[in-house]
Amino acid sequence: MVPVTVDGVQWCCGRAEQTCLDGAILVRKPSLGMARQLHMKTVAEGVEDRSDWDFLRSQGCDLAQGYFIARPMPADALPAWLESWEARRQDLAPQ
Repeated sequence: MVPVTVDGVQWCCGRAEQTCLDGAILVRKPSLGMARQLHMKTVAEGVEDRSDWDFLRSQGCDLAQGYFIARPMPADALPAWLESWEARRQDLAPQ
């Protein structure tokens, strides 16, 4: 048996589809809670806006990826993005 320590949460619905987003919240909340109870790290994929970020953060999601954080970029753009992300991340921290 292979030990699993990370639960990926597919965050697939954008804000343009409000009913889909509401459904995603209903499905994802229990997934995040279950992962926490199993002492697993959670990774949300497809985080596209501040609303997604704030919700997932409030639910204790550990890691996230998606267009809200960064669009695909060439490797040589990574150092500049990392510098700007560190500054931006301070604004995204919980109050």
